[in-house]
Amino acid sequence: MNNIFPIIALLFFFYGYIHIAPIHAVTLSSKDILIDVDDDTGRINLSTVAQEDDISDRVVEGVDLLFYDKPPSSFTVIYLNGDFITFGGDRGKFTKRPVIEQNTIESVWEVDTISVIQLVQLIERKETGEQDGILISYLLENRSIKAVKVGLRILLDTYLGERDIYHFELPGAQQVRYETEFKDDSLPQYWVSKGMGKIQVCLRGVLKGELATTPDKVIFANYRVLKEEPFDYKVKRKKKFDLLPYSKNDSAVAILYNPVSLQPGTSKEYSTIIGLCRSGEYGLLDKLSPPEIEEKSVEVAKVVKEEEALPQLNMESIIRELESFGWERGALDRINELIKKLNSVIEDQGKTLGEDDFLRMKDDLNTLLKER
Repeated sequence: MNNIFPIIALLFFFYGYIHIAPIHAVTLSSKDILIDVDDDTGRINLSTVAQEDDISDRVVEGVDLLFYDKPPSSFTVIYLNGDFITFGGDRGKFTKRPVIEQNTIESVWEVDTISVIQLVQLIERKETGEQDGILISYLLENRSIKAVKVGLRILLDTYLGERDIYHFELPGAQQVRYETEFKDDSLPQYWVSKGMGKIQVCLRGVLKGELATTPDKVIFANYRVLKEEPFDYKVKRKKKFDLLPYSKNDSAVAILYNPVSLQPGTSKEYSTIIGLCRSGEYGLLDKLSPPEIEEKSVEVAKVVKEEEALPQLNMESIIRELESFGWERGALDRINELIKKLNSVIEDQGKTLGEDDFLRMKDDLNTLLKER
C-alpha cells in the first residue's frame, strides 16, 4: 500500500488549498452542554458551554463535568469470558471511528467475536425541552457460533466534588465521604457531583428509570484504584478517596453490569445518563431537529505506520464543503470518484493500488488544482 500515501498527502494538500473544514467531527453541543468523543480511543468528555451573563455582560467560561485529559480519563471496560478489555484499546479495532449521525456520536469497535457499538446521544427534558443531558449506550453483539459471557463497566472520572469532604450526594440528602458501593435494593436512583466556590455547576447521573439501564452495582472510590482494578473493586469502609502518596481526593464512579450469557447472534444493551442537575425526566431528541454540530481539528501531519488502519475519507463532508465553495458539479463528481477508489483500498488492507491507477489519480488531482 506504499503508493497510496502520496495520493492521501496530495488530497490533504488539496483540502488545505481550498480551506476546507476538518473532515472529522466528533463534537456535539446544545446551548448548555458540549460532548466530545476522542478520535483515537472513543472515550468521552462532557462540559458546559460558555454562557453570556445577562447581568454583568461577561462571558462565563464552560466548566468540565468530567475530568479533562487527552485521551479522556473516563473509559469503559468489557467483560468477555473472564477477560477484561478496554473499549477503544489496543486489543480490538475500530470498524467505525467516532462519527456524527444527527443527534448521536456513533463508534463501532470489535474484539474477538464481539462487536461493540457505542452511542453518545444528546437528550432533552420532556417538559422543558432543555437539552442538558447525554445518554451513553453500548450494544454488545455476539457474532460467534458459541455463547459467550459478557458484562460492562462504565468508569466516569468526576472531579466537581473533590474540593469538598463530601464528593457525592444521593437522594434524601445522603452524602458520600468514603468509598461506598450500592447494589440491589440499596441502589440509588441517581448520584450528584457538585462544584464548589465559584464553580456553581452540578453533574447528575441517572441510574434507574427514564432511559437508563439499571446497573447491578455502582461504586464510588478513588479513580486510580478503579482504573487499576479491571472490573469489580471491593470497597474498604471508612477509606477516603485517596491513594497516597500519588492520588488525593481523586474520586470516580464505576457503573457495573454483571456478566451474563449471550447466545450466538444475539445482543445486549446497556445505557446510563449524565447531565446537569435540573428537574424533569429525559426523553430522546427529535431526529429531525439535530443540534448544533461543531467540528474538531485533526492533526494530519503525524506519521502513520503502514500497518495501521487508515480512516475512511468522509465523502459527504468534502462534497458539501466544495459545493459551498462554488465548484462546478463536474469537478465534484470527479473528486467523488477519486475518494471512492481511495476508500476501497483503505477498507481492504491486502489490496494494492496499481501503478497505472496511481498515476491517473495523481494526474486528475493536479488537473483539478490547475482548473481551480
